Amino acid sequence: MWLASAIVRTMFMARLGELLQDARDRAGLSQGALAEQLGCDQSLVSRVERANRAVSVEELFIWAEKLGLDQNEFMAGVVEEWHALRDGSGSIWLAEADPQ
Repeated sequence: MWLASAIVRTMFMARLGELLQDARDRAGLSQGALAEQLGCDQSLVSRVERANRAVSVEELFIWAEKLGLDQNEFMAGVVEEWHALRDGSGSIWLAEADPQ
Protein backbone atom coordinates (compact mmCIF):
# COMPACT_ATOMS: atom_id res chain seq x y z
CA MET A 1 0.00 0.00 0.00
CA TRP A 2 2.79 2.45 0.83
CA LEU A 3 4.51 1.82 -2.51
CA ALA A 4 1.26 2.48 -4.35
CA SER A 5 0.84 5.72 -2.41
CA ALA A 6 4.38 6.80 -3.28
CA ILE A 7 3.75 6.04 -6.95
CA VAL A 8 0.50 8.02 -6.91
CA ARG A 9 2.27 10.96 -5.23
CA THR A 10 4.98 10.88 -7.89
CA MET A 11 2.39 10.71 -10.67
CA PHE A 12 0.44 13.54 -9.05
CA MET A 13 3.50 15.78 -8.82
CA ALA A 14 4.25 15.11 -12.48
CA ARG A 15 0.67 15.84 -13.51
CA LEU A 16 0.55 18.97 -11.37
CA GLY A 17 3.78 20.18 -12.98
CA GLU A 18 2.25 19.63 -16.44
CA LEU A 19 -0.90 21.49 -15.45
CA LEU A 20 1.04 24.42 -14.03
CA GLN A 21 3.20 24.59 -17.16
CA ASP A 22 0.10 24.52 -19.39
CA ALA A 23 -1.49 27.31 -17.33
CA ARG A 24 1.72 29.34 -17.54
CA ASP A 25 1.88 28.85 -21.30
CA ARG A 26 -1.77 29.90 -21.69
CA ALA A 27 -1.06 32.98 -19.58
CA GLY A 28 1.72 33.84 -22.04
CA LEU A 29 4.42 33.83 -19.36
CA SER A 30 7.94 32.47 -19.56
CA GLN A 31 9.34 30.64 -16.57
CA GLY A 32 11.42 33.72 -15.81
CA ALA A 33 8.44 36.07 -15.98
CA LEU A 34 6.40 33.85 -13.67
CA ALA A 35 9.34 33.53 -11.29
CA GLU A 36 9.60 37.31 -11.16
CA GLN A 37 5.91 37.57 -10.26
CA LEU A 38 6.31 34.84 -7.63
CA GLY A 39 9.45 36.44 -6.19
CA CYS A 40 11.56 33.35 -6.74
CA ASP A 41 14.24 32.06 -9.07
CA GLN A 42 13.39 30.68 -12.52
CA SER A 43 14.96 27.37 -11.52
CA LEU A 44 12.26 26.88 -8.86
CA VAL A 45 9.54 27.22 -11.50
CA SER A 46 11.41 24.74 -13.67
CA ARG A 47 11.81 22.25 -10.81
CA VAL A 48 8.09 22.42 -9.97
CA GLU A 49 7.08 21.97 -13.61
CA ARG A 50 9.43 18.96 -13.92
CA ALA A 51 8.11 17.44 -10.65
CA ASN A 52 11.48 17.83 -8.95
CA ARG A 53 10.04 20.01 -6.18
CA ALA A 54 6.79 19.71 -4.28
CA VAL A 55 4.63 22.77 -3.69
CA SER A 56 2.60 23.62 -0.63
CA VAL A 57 -1.08 24.45 -0.67
CA GLU A 58 -0.18 28.08 0.03
CA GLU A 59 2.18 28.08 -2.96
CA LEU A 60 -0.54 26.62 -5.19
CA PHE A 61 -2.89 29.46 -4.25
CA ILE A 62 -0.18 32.00 -5.08
CA TRP A 63 0.65 30.31 -8.40
CA ALA A 64 -3.05 30.26 -9.34
CA GLU A 65 -3.34 33.96 -8.56
CA LYS A 66 -0.23 34.87 -10.57
CA LEU A 67 -1.43 32.74 -13.49
CA GLY A 68 -4.81 34.52 -13.52
CA LEU A 69 -6.75 31.40 -12.54
CA ASP A 70 -9.75 31.32 -10.24
CA GLN A 71 -8.18 30.01 -7.03
CA ASN A 72 -11.24 28.08 -5.88
CA GLU A 73 -11.68 26.34 -9.24
CA PHE A 74 -7.97 25.65 -9.46
CA MET A 75 -7.78 24.06 -6.00
CA ALA A 76 -10.95 22.05 -6.62
CA GLY A 77 -9.29 20.78 -9.79
CA VAL A 78 -6.13 19.87 -7.89
CA VAL A 79 -8.19 17.80 -5.45
CA GLU A 80 -10.10 16.20 -8.34
CA GLU A 81 -6.82 15.33 -10.05
CA TRP A 82 -5.50 13.70 -6.87
CA HIS A 83 -8.60 11.55 -6.55
CA ALA A 84 -8.56 10.66 -10.25
CA LEU A 85 -4.95 9.48 -10.08
CA ARG A 86 -5.48 7.67 -6.80
CA ASP A 87 -8.55 5.92 -8.20
CA GLY A 88 -6.90 5.27 -11.57
CA SER A 89 -9.45 7.18 -13.64
CA GLY A 90 -7.21 10.06 -14.82
CA SER A 91 -8.40 13.57 -15.63
CA ILE A 92 -7.62 16.60 -17.76
CA TRP A 93 -9.53 19.11 -15.63
CA LEU A 94 -7.33 22.13 -16.34
CA ALA A 95 -6.89 21.56 -20.07
CA GLU A 96 -9.93 23.65 -20.97
CA ALA A 97 -9.63 26.30 -18.26
CA ASP A 98 -8.79 29.81 -19.43
CA PRO A 99 -6.92 32.32 -17.27
CA GLN A 100 -9.08 35.28 -16.26
